[in-house]
Amino acid sequence: MNLNPIQRDILRAYGNRTRGSQEAGSSAEAGGSGAPEDAAAAPRADGVVLSDTAAIVGRSLSAVRSSPDVRENVVTALRAQVQSGQYNVPAEDIARAIIDSAGQS
Repeated sequence: MNLNPIQRDILRAYGNRTRGSQEAGSSAEAGGSGAPEDAAAAPRADGVVLSDTAAIVGRSLSAVRSSPDVRENVVTALRAQVQSGQYNVPAEDIARAIIDSAGQS
């Protein structure tokens, strides 16, 4: 089974717990005997609560996934300038980019 990093963190945090040990621990803390009738008297529903941050991250991720990787309108405009000979980059900008990239390596 392949797990992503979030799934591994969840498994690490909750992996040692089992459903039976959680129910037994909670009914013992409440003073119950842990017998099946105690569990039937107070049924629990499973649920998930996400923080506002998680919701924002989820919406942001969806927006990024739905946006194109390449801005076609920019590429088309630049391609037309290059093909027509109108695209001109100042020599100073080229020199500065070369110097900056040499300093990073």
